[in-house]
Amino acid sequence: MQWSFSRPHLPFFWSGEARAEASTFSEEFSGPSISPTWSFWDGYADANPADLGNHATISPIGGHVSLSFPGGVEHNQWWLRHAQLTRPYEGSGVYETKVDSSFDGNQQVGIVFETAPGTFLMFMLYSHGRIWGYVERFTNIGGVQYKTTFPGPSTSGHDTGLVSPAPGPYWLRVMVTDDPSPQYRAWKFQWSLDGITWTTVVDGSLESNDPSDNIGAIQKVGVFAGNQPEALSAFNARFDHFRTYPVWALPIEGPANLQAMSGHHQVTLTWNEVDGADQYSVYRAETIGGQFSPIGNSTGVGYIDPGLVNGVPYYYVVTAQVNGVESLYSATVKATPEAPLNPPAQLPTAGLALLLDAGNAALTMSNGSEVTEWRDASGSNRNAVTLPGRGPVLVTGALGGDAVLRFDGQNDYLDLPAAFADFTSGMTLLVVARPASVQAGSKLLLLGNGAGQANVSLGRNGGGAGLQYFTTNSGGQLWLVRDG
Repeated sequence: MQWSFSRPHLPFFWSGEARAEASTFSEEFSGPSISPTWSFWDGYADANPADLGNHATISPIGGHVSLSFPGGVEHNQWWLRHAQLTRPYEGSGVYETKVDSSFDGNQQVGIVFETAPGTFLMFMLYSHGRIWGYVERFTNIGGVQYKTTFPGPSTSGHDTGLVSPAPGPYWLRVMVTDDPSPQYRAWKFQWSLDGITWTTVVDGSLESNDPSDNIGAIQKVGVFAGNQPEALSAFNARFDHFRTYPVWALPIEGPANLQAMSGHHQVTLTWNEVDGADQYSVYRAETIGGQFSPIGNSTGVGYIDPGLVNGVPYYYVVTAQVNGVESLYSATVKATPEAPLNPPAQLPTAGLALLLDAGNAALTMSNGSEVTEWRDASGSNRNAVTLPGRGPVLVTGALGGDAVLRFDGQNDYLDLPAAFADFTSGMTLLVVARPASVQAGSKLLLLGNGAGQANVSLGRNGGGAGLQYFTTNSGGQLWLVRDG
């Protein structure tokens, strides 16, 4: 897509020697003034110099650098009207910032790598109802703006699972391995809520050798803030620090996707492989937030912890050993060993069977956890899954002392395995459910294919909390109602 842009194009070079690796230092934005190595640019002020009341401002305040602008004016990077604070680029390394501002509107904040005005890569979190992660590349050639968006693993953007307003703080970091040829330049963009556990948005090449498809030899790097055209929100982006350091100084991340499966007197752990790992170390604690103690090692990506007490919760983390250096801890998982679950006697023996038991979810999750994978308690491994931010919440001891999954009635859902495409061939359904609150016209549970066809809906029975079910035909028309 091309964007017309009238600002004079400044020349830059598409090739040249890669810069040296970033040196080890930490720049904290903590002094009484901003170092003269930094330069401030306000795109809106550049386009509207006479509108002084709506220009962005930059100032050091209380150990932060505050980059702020009022609402009601356009400070969006799409039109090069964002505000940014940049310094000379150092080459390959890690570039990190911490933002202490709340997201409470349509706003964006992040790290920018710039070659010349109108040509840059922006690594951002932005608030638009939810908090999303994106990378966007802009290239200005002869006054024509080329824009490319890299949304990460999802075509709609990286969903952090946070909903605006969200208080922060937010850590963002970009790891770049530079190269004289931009198509061989490697990028990795991550964000964190604590500066310890990081989530990757984009990892890989973001450029090619086409001049409209790369940003050339990078000259500057720094931080930026802007808003969204849909609602021109005010923003005060408070940057706590901006740091650079070599990639080799980056702590090794712990194994990702640690999973725990409860068994009879044992717990089975699995995790993703870490490149270059010689072995993995497994740690266990017996209380949440308790001290983790080493219990064993593994040269593979799995471990079985036997001899445990059924009904007692255990907590686990795993580390990787890479060239004699131990990584950070993985995320913590919980598991409660239990004797094999006896399926209800009413469970049919013919056809496909799926047993979703909230008690089974409680074996590996804590009260209040979002359930993005509800494991099949029948042992058939036909699990129900959903996206982060769309899952129901586990509530322990809610229904007669048993665990339940609470759906918010707005956007929570679970996808059944592909084999359960629809219910037109018949089904047997046993549901134990209760409305948390009775509201006029509310639906309790809907089973369907997302197209409004061949659905089964369980809803209120009259003015009480009882259930009745509705079914629809292949055209989505209501055709049967029965009291439950």
